[in-house]
Amino acid sequence: VQDDITRFLDAAKSDRLHALYVVALTTGLRQGEMYALQWDSVDLIDGTAAIERTSKSGHDGKLTTGKPKTASSIRSVELPDIAVAALRAQRARLKAEGLEDSPLCFPDARGGILSRQNVQQRSYKPLLRKCGLSEGIRFHDLRHSAATLWLENGAALKDVSAMLGHSKSSTT
Repeated sequence: VQDDITRFLDAAKSDRLHALYVVALTTGLRQGEMYALQWDSVDLIDGTAAIERTSKSGHDGKLTTGKPKTASSIRSVELPDIAVAALRAQRARLKAEGLEDSPLCFPDARGGILSRQNVQQRSYKPLLRKCGLSEGIRFHDLRHSAATLWLENGAALKDVSAMLGHSKSSTT
């Protein structure tokens, strides 16, 4: 798993969503949680992020943010140093692109909420091809990879479950 993650992140270094992938693989956040993550919920000094929102698609197809489905999904997650560094670089990149006024950590090119389909087709799948990984690897599998790494490195199942926002360890 570690070798594939390293290859993927190396391939993503020049991608505008590099920080998104680093955060995904180091925190295990759900895709919607990352798309809705706002700068006012991130503390780059203490290295934490408050997970309070998720992105949602309305009946009209419009993307919005809202509260997560379950109370256990609302949580604080620790940001490892690599994620903090990636978020700092992301903030600088957004400023250079004129998107510093977007409240979102990972906005689309206009400052709005990322579209799952656009990320898949324009960034994620091309990166999988670039680094020689199967296109069958779903974005959600990045979350599974993060959990696997934590468990392989001796993290307690209860702690991994809490990081992922699961209400029961059996789900993890």
